[in-house]
Amino acid sequence: MDQDIHYKLHDTSYMLHITRYKLHDLHDPGFTMVELLISLAIITLIVIAAAGIYIYALGSQQKTTANIDLQEDGQNLLTLIAKDIRANHLDYGYYPSSTPSSPEDELALIDDTDSNPANYVYYTYKYVAVDKSIERCQKTGSRCEEADFATLTMADVKVEKLDFYIYPLTDPYATGTANITSVRVTTALDLSSQKERFGQKYVRLQETVISRYEEKK
Repeated sequence: MDQDIHYKLHDTSYMLHITRYKLHDLHDPGFTMVELLISLAIITLIVIAAAGIYIYALGSQQKTTANIDLQEDGQNLLTLIAKDIRANHLDYGYYPSSTPSSPEDELALIDDTDSNPANYVYYTYKYVAVDKSIERCQKTGSRCEEADFATLTMADVKVEKLDFYIYPLTDPYATGTANITSVRVTTALDLSSQKERFGQKYVRLQETVISRYEEKK
């Protein structure tokens, strides 16, 4: 009899324990709406931060690439101009009153020393509205006309300015000139990159070259 009462009391206690456990589950629904919103906010901040780092790294890489392209294209152009200056001498007769301006946006070179007829190499900077370009002409027998020039193109690079600083401004080899002075041409080149999305990149390059020696006339 006592044993039956003991079992019944034990069963009753077990049922009460199960009932309390189920009631506790009803009051513990898991994540609340506030907790869910906080979690989403934290995840959003992490994603935004990661995206910002990626965009910054991409922009830095693009700026570096644009700067390298500018330097390479600019140096290639300066090398071409310097090669022509060294191989020829200045064609003072091309400029008004045989006197170039300082600076000058045209460079006129001539080689009439060892060749007959003469060989002419000209550079000019064209600026029409928003179109800016460098044009070059190489012609034998007569000076270059406008139709003889060809545009020097550079991918994703715009020529903002091209100046030639010529010294001296008068022909040092002309008849009656007392002293012979080497002709020096300083080429100043401003370029901008068209590839860069995070602000344009500008670079200025310059080089001074002594032209070919010419016998005094």
